[in-house]
Amino acid sequence: MQRHRQSPEQGRSGEGSSSDDDDDVCEPGAMHNPDVVSDLVNVMLKRMESFAGDVNMQRWGLRAVSCILLHEHGKSPDAAFQVRLQEAAKGEGLLHQCNSVLCAVSDESDNNPMVDILLCLRLVMENVGKIHATNSDLLVSRYDDGTVASIISTDIIPNSLGGKWRVRHTSKEEASTMHSAVNKKLAGDLVDMAYIRQGSESLRAREKQLTSLLSHRKLPEHGWDDLSIQGVLHEFAQMDSNNFAHNVGAGEREARVASSLVANRCFHLAHGVGRSGDICAIQPKAAGSSLMVQLTNLLVKDMLHIAGLKNAKCAIVLPVATGMAMLFALLTLQLQARSAGHAAKRYVLWPRIDQKSCFKAMVTAGRRRNVSLLQPDHSNVGLEPVVVENVLVGDELRTDLEVMSALEAKIVELGAENILCVLSTTSCFAPRGYDRVEEIAQMCRRHDIGMSPRRASNAPLLDLFITMLHLGSDGYKALLAERKALVPYFKAKLTEVADSCGERLLHTPHNDVRI
Repeated sequence: MQRHRQSPEQGRSGEGSSSDDDDDVCEPGAMHNPDVVSDLVNVMLKRMESFAGDVNMQRWGLRAVSCILLHEHGKSPDAAFQVRLQEAAKGEGLLHQCNSVLCAVSDESDNNPMVDILLCLRLVMENVGKIHATNSDLLVSRYDDGTVASIISTDIIPNSLGGKWRVRHTSKEEASTMHSAVNKKLAGDLVDMAYIRQGSESLRAREKQLTSLLSHRKLPEHGWDDLSIQGVLHEFAQMDSNNFAHNVGAGEREARVASSLVANRCFHLAHGVGRSGDICAIQPKAAGSSLMVQLTNLLVKDMLHIAGLKNAKCAIVLPVATGMAMLFALLTLQLQARSAGHAAKRYVLWPRIDQKSCFKAMVTAGRRRNVSLLQPDHSNVGLEPVVVENVLVGDELRTDLEVMSALEAKIVELGAENILCVLSTTSCFAPRGYDRVEEIAQMCRRHDIGMSPRRASNAPLLDLFITMLHLGSDGYKALLAERKALVPYFKAKLTEVADSCGERLLHTPHNDVRI
């Protein structure tokens, strides 16, 4: 069953051809292949892991999966299938979250456009709560048998995500891949076809790596080789508008790079990330860079889970150092406090740690000026750091959390309603031990105080993305095990050196990373 996608304007005028990106060919009967359907169901169930905290989304996803299975077993007519999806969405109150993501299918024949329905379903599940009508594009699918389907899609996530099944592109698109039927036939005229097929299998294996990464969104079990990593980066780079073959970037945001050395250093991913002051926003002109950023955040979350932080719900990689990241957090807390009518929250309680970046972040966040000289805001006070001394426990300094600790005494003295947050740390120089974060969090909860455990370049994210793919989960676990094994050895040898100099190694059991 062939599908031609075109914009509504083209459909009405009857002229013009769709772009290379919009022409697809669906394999005949693909949606009636049990393996394909089973794989799609598994992909959708995997997607539902992203909504562990959203019961409505979980229930709707289960209903949608059951609809698909019922349809494939011939127990639900096509019309009822679509109606049940719509009713399930309405019943769980999800339509307002999905904004404009709708699928209107009119059957003009006995064939069912299952592909479009599933694409729409995956799009909804992938982007629930993130899609805006301004980013949406109405596409019309017309089938050879007369079936017409319209689907509102977006540029956020490509439609070929996940699973073994994918939409195969027409010869225009296939001409860009060596393992396409067209190119294999042409190459077979130059080199023995057996060798061409062997090489194509290698290309297909690398493509499956990317499919698995997009589908599972976790560190690959085994690290990738350099060619695989470079291949993915080059594919992502080709998705950015500044690298389009027939585009000429004339704007100030077109990632124009004068030196080829600079372009090669960043693998041509020069567009940057974020949009309009939101570092997490999708960049419409940089689909490849945006996709890499989203994957990097998901892979980092998986790394945190592997490292033992099982409760981590999400992660974001900021292309800034400690002090600037802390500054962003403080400014955000200030904004939230003012929005809630608590402009007087000016104090930041800071269990002392001798690191300048922490103090600079608090001072900088407090250096604010009135925007309007005609209407000054006298309640617009800056932040004031309040240093809370730690207590000596053995050889190390720890957070003072006794019955009436120094920290709680400061809360009582200054008034909880005047305190913006408690700025604690989980990583510091010995002999300072990491803060007792859980106990501090409980204290903040009792007093209703916040707690902060502390458009940009994408270079740090790119480096991290490459490193994570190179290591894989096995490599990362091996590094963690190696680190744990080397620490006692290093301590033993350092103790010998200290003893020979008449010194001793301080015992700091609550600081595992500093000696």
